[in-house]
Amino acid sequence: MGEPDLYDISDTLNASTSGKYDVVSIEYVHKEETAFQEHVLRRNINVYCSAGSAGTDHTNANVLITDLATLSNVTLATL
Repeated sequence: MGEPDLYDISDTLNASTSGKYDVVSIEYVHKEETAFQEHVLRRNINVYCSAGSAGTDHTNANVLITDLATLSNVTLATL
C-alpha cells in the first residue's frame, strides 16, 4: 500500500484582491518504484507574481521563468 500524500500544505497568502497578477504554473511528476508497484505522484506549484497596477508589467514573472529555464536547461517562453 502506498503512502498518502504527505505534503498537501496551503499557506496564508498576502495578496491584494484588487491587484493584478501573473501566474507561473509548474507541473511535475515524481515516479517511485517499489518491489511490485510504480507510484506516480503528480504535483502542481503555482507562483503568483505582481503584474503592476495595470496588469501589464510582466517583469517579475519573466525573471522567474528565465531563472527556471536556466536552472533546468530547457527553453521556456517568457510573457
